[in-house]
Amino acid sequence: MKENNNKIHGGGNRDYAIDIIKFIAMIMVLGLHQQFGRHDNCCSTQVIASISGIAIPLFFMVNGYLMTIRKLDYHYVVNKIYRILRFIFFIGILYWLFFHVRKGELSPITMLKNDVLSLIQLGDMSIFWFFGAMMILYALMPIINKMTNTYKGYLPSMLLSLIVIQFIIFILNIKWKFEGDVIQTFRVWNWIYYFLIGAVIKRIHEKIKIRINFVSILILAIVYIWFIRVTYNTVEVRDRYFGAVTCTVYSVVLFIFIVQRIKQNNNIIKNVSNLFLPIYSLHPLYFMVYYHFVDTTFMGELSPIFDFTINTVVLIFICYWLMKVPCMNKIFRI
Repeated sequence: MKENNNKIHGGGNRDYAIDIIKFIAMIMVLGLHQQFGRHDNCCSTQVIASISGIAIPLFFMVNGYLMTIRKLDYHYVVNKIYRILRFIFFIGILYWLFFHVRKGELSPITMLKNDVLSLIQLGDMSIFWFFGAMMILYALMPIINKMTNTYKGYLPSMLLSLIVIQFIIFILNIKWKFEGDVIQTFRVWNWIYYFLIGAVIKRIHEKIKIRINFVSILILAIVYIWFIRVTYNTVEVRDRYFGAVTCTVYSVVLFIFIVQRIKQNNNIIKNVSNLFLPIYSLHPLYFMVYYHFVDTTFMGELSPIFDFTINTVVLIFICYWLMKVPCMNKIFRI
């Protein structure tokens, strides 16, 4: 999420490692959702979606990394929730025009209903469940921050408890697809879990002596893809893997790797990382239009890779210039 100035990381200087993590997570969202409008069974589609499966954990880890060292009150929380609702309202107009007005359904009540439903993973904007989850997390932040900053043992004990809960829930997913009956907005055990992991990394990453290398990340990604492949027939959906040990380790090691390596200013990454909101908001509409007019299935297994690459570049380009418009900059800010 975009903040107003460089003091967004609990101190005086911007942490450019966090910008890179946001950028990578943003690209992973595109990989995770690239099947919107696709109709193929290519292995490369599944590989891209699987390797991108940690996008949402990374975003919640970023929030935990940034927020738990700050003093937050409910004035801050109300302001954040207001900005989310304002954002949802304005983007809801675009989706209303795309899905309803062009079909002759002109009632604005439809738009407002869709805005509300989007926060609980329903309607045309169901991907906006993420913001409903963030509203819940924002409401809990003052309590979490007070406890973590007051009681030294709170953070490790809470995280340990959630590790046990995550293990149990993942076993339930394998046995009975437990999380399939729970809207993602309300899977708070996942979001608090990764939020607290981000908070722990903020406190300990400078004390970690082991230098993580890129080969380790690559191996973990391959292991995660393999793990999804051998369990997918029982778990079925990638968003039910957030409690798996493989997902946690892959997310944490990648996060720490970037935090350890990136220390210098990079204006390109800073500017591109701020494109998260417009890209997240517009990519479902873009994918529907793209796949309506473009068919690359003749390329076989290269088709998903080609589409993913082209779509990523085009979306970044479109949203970069869109954010140059002053009114757009205000709309796409939370």
